[in-house]
Amino acid sequence: MKLRNIAILIIALGVVSTCLVLSKNLNAQNGHEEHNHTENESNQHHSHVNSENTEHHHPNEASHDHDKEDNQSQHDANEAVRHDDDHHEHDHQHEHAEDTKSKGNKSKNNGLHSHPESEMLTLTDRAYKNIGIQMVEASLRPIEDVVVTTGSIRAIPRRTAIVMPRCSGIVKHLYFGLGDTVKRGDVLLELESIDLQARQIELITAVNHLNALAKQKTALKMASAEQIRFTLRNSQIDYLQSVANLRQREIVSQQIERLVKAKVSTELEKMRDLLLRADLSLSLAKTNLERTQALVQEQISASQDLIQQQAIYNQANNEMETIKHKFAVLGIEAQVCDKIIKDQNQTSISLLLGLELDSGWQQFSVLVEEASQLIQAKSAYQESIAKVKASKQNLSNLGLTTELIGSILPDSIATFEEVTDTQLLKENLALLAEPSQLIEVEATYRNAISTVDELKHKLITLGMTASQLDKVIDSNQIIWNFQVVAPMSGQITQQQAMLGSTVEKKDPLHSIVNIDSVWIEGEANQNALANIQIKNLVRARVESYPNQTFVSRIGQISPMMDISKRVAHFRVEVDNPNHQLKPGMFASLAIVTGQVDTVLTLPLAAVLQDGLYQFVLVEENETVTVAESHYARHEIEIGRKDDQYVEIKGGLSLGDMVVVQGNYQMMKALNQSASVTDPHAGHSH
Repeated sequence: MKLRNIAILIIALGVVSTCLVLSKNLNAQNGHEEHNHTENESNQHHSHVNSENTEHHHPNEASHDHDKEDNQSQHDANEAVRHDDDHHEHDHQHEHAEDTKSKGNKSKNNGLHSHPESEMLTLTDRAYKNIGIQMVEASLRPIEDVVVTTGSIRAIPRRTAIVMPRCSGIVKHLYFGLGDTVKRGDVLLELESIDLQARQIELITAVNHLNALAKQKTALKMASAEQIRFTLRNSQIDYLQSVANLRQREIVSQQIERLVKAKVSTELEKMRDLLLRADLSLSLAKTNLERTQALVQEQISASQDLIQQQAIYNQANNEMETIKHKFAVLGIEAQVCDKIIKDQNQTSISLLLGLELDSGWQQFSVLVEEASQLIQAKSAYQESIAKVKASKQNLSNLGLTTELIGSILPDSIATFEEVTDTQLLKENLALLAEPSQLIEVEATYRNAISTVDELKHKLITLGMTASQLDKVIDSNQIIWNFQVVAPMSGQITQQQAMLGSTVEKKDPLHSIVNIDSVWIEGEANQNALANIQIKNLVRARVESYPNQTFVSRIGQISPMMDISKRVAHFRVEVDNPNHQLKPGMFASLAIVTGQVDTVLTLPLAAVLQDGLYQFVLVEENETVTVAESHYARHEIEIGRKDDQYVEIKGGLSLGDMVVVQGNYQMMKALNQSASVTDPHAGHSH
């Protein structure tokens, strides 16, 4: 019985022991599963955040541009981040307290912000170059008030031309085709025109007839003119001689008069010079006399010096009186002399004396010897005038008209040999024995000229140039093919002409467009229209060149509203030397209407979006090796912005270096780095 009880007790103890072991193992398994569940939730949370960060990128970078990023650049960025993660994993092998202390000391020593490891990014030199990172400094600048709208590129109508022939014909040669670039005056094609050839033949015939009439008219005019000259020559010899003598004596009289005037002016200037010298001497003598008198009174100088200075003063005064007397003889009063002295050579002597240019000087002609010669010359000149009048009256008695007599004096000493046949015949036709013959030939010649001019005008209307017409007339040969030239420089955008085809007048052959400058036509709604004015600065961008801005100013604002869209159209003319802007392109426009105060700014491309937050990647000063660069994520507060820059109200300081290109790849790499599980997660420290 005792043995049975002992056996039952042993079995009971074994069962209890087994239950305790099973309970311990079960608790251990449950703890392990709970730990694994916690790690899975943490990884899922990091993965979700990474997904959101990837989706919410910078609003100013188009999604299709990010899809075109170089895969190698992103790979290098990821490799650089993994390199940084390996470095941190190595650090995590140390105690967590020592790691935190080391990081704190390191941040403090370098003066940097303290950032979580998931917000720090280290790039190797290779990754930096492959990503193509560009930095920009946070700087102060004004934020502009802009109106953002859209527009379209248009060719300027005045830079567009449609080439049409002016005559019908067959296309014989094509020198340019669709897409070719031409210059103004380039020959585009040649036409063979029967109509043009016939008109040229008519012109050659008319010109030959005109030349024959011209020879006949010239010969008849020469004979008629010689007859008139012979009739008039003997009766006009006296008249020509009298006119010649009149002109000669007039010239002599004018020369003597100019000589007398010049000498009178010279003598007056000499007299003024003597007057000024005398005044200067008198003033100096007076000053010396007064000084000597003072010295004698103070018994510094001897009385003999006073007597000497008194004599000098008296002599200077006598000279002044003598010169004033000469002026008085000429009728110039003492007050005028004082005026001359006071002027001190500042004004012309003629103006001071109030002389008239033509007659005032004559009262001073007694100063020169040539005065008598002038009187004689003027007398001879008046005598010649009387002789000319007598000769002119004689010609009138012979039947010569006043116009004919006037034509004899074109050069003052005129002969009928100097008068042209046309002028002579025009004014003296009545002196011919049979003037009707010359009149008939003149009428026929004028009709021939009209015929030639009419034919030339028709050919020019058909497209021939004046130089081509001259060539046809000079060579007496027609031009077989008609050249169609480019009316302006540009590019051929349409071509209808085909080799060998027949074209009619006004058929379009080519269309030429010049886009060295283009119009951008934009739209402004009623609210924005009040802020837009002529000459407002406009920045235009097109998708084809996202990194390039085309700048110009508003040149025209439509006075009418587009009823269908409730907008007003405005126009900007933009220089386009490289032909980057093509008609038909769409453009985004930013119209600058003003600016605000200077604030801390960054380019729009530098700011990234993470959900409701904006951040930038800032270059840190901490450098582990020369081949590595460190960047930190800084959340920022933004304010006003225009189409280029955004105001930074918080999170950055002036001079901070921020990534402006390559930041999108760096953001994705940073998010991927943040999703890696911390090797110390789930362990107590």
